[in-house]
Amino acid sequence: DVRPSFRDFLRILRTSPDLDSLSLSQSGPAGMPSDWLDSVVGSGVDAESTSMGSEAPLSITLPIVDLVLAFLPPDYLVALLDRISTPKVQSLALDFDNGDYKDFLQRISSPGADGKRSLLSGVTALKVSGIWVSDSEVISKAYAEMQNLNSININFAHVETIWYDLLHQPERCRLIPNPPKVCLPKLQIFTTSGLTGEEIRNLVSERIERNCPLKEVYIDEEDDVDTEDD
Repeated sequence: DVRPSFRDFLRILRTSPDLDSLSLSQSGPAGMPSDWLDSVVGSGVDAESTSMGSEAPLSITLPIVDLVLAFLPPDYLVALLDRISTPKVQSLALDFDNGDYKDFLQRISSPGADGKRSLLSGVTALKVSGIWVSDSEVISKAYAEMQNLNSININFAHVETIWYDLLHQPERCRLIPNPPKVCLPKLQIFTTSGLTGEEIRNLVSERIERNCPLKEVYIDEEDDVDTEDD
């Protein structure tokens, strides 16, 4: 009840031309698409117009380079990204705890609201604190979109194992047709939590053998990493 209407949300963004960072954690415009349309054109619209959703004049392009999305339901996020274009995002942080985020991950792996490249294609730094997606092909497509990614930070305790498998040995992911030899070819900085020392060591060695070595590795001090692994 304290969130702004979609109309006010757009007004705030449009009157912030120098905005370069946006964080939406349990926050954002109130309601869902039908409410967003009402807030812009008034409550007198008919049911057919209300159902138009993404065809309504409810869009904006933002110049932000840093985007944080956390603790928001997947259908809400998809609807929001259908109306907000962020072609300049370079740093993306995701943190979700409940729900299936397949549709959301597909959305940011597909052309944006402007019909051009996907949100992920321009990202150079990604932090994933938690996201549940069980579809291996969707995760693989997300990796394929991030050809410019230089830095990744993943909490492997809150993602499917496929996120590790694709970084380690993508050809062993049997559910993915024609897996690449190397995922994230420009990756240099790897930050992890939720992996064992052996898993981290194997990943580092494998990337070296495939001529895509990691330059920096950061490990959660609470993870099980013994002296030999270090």
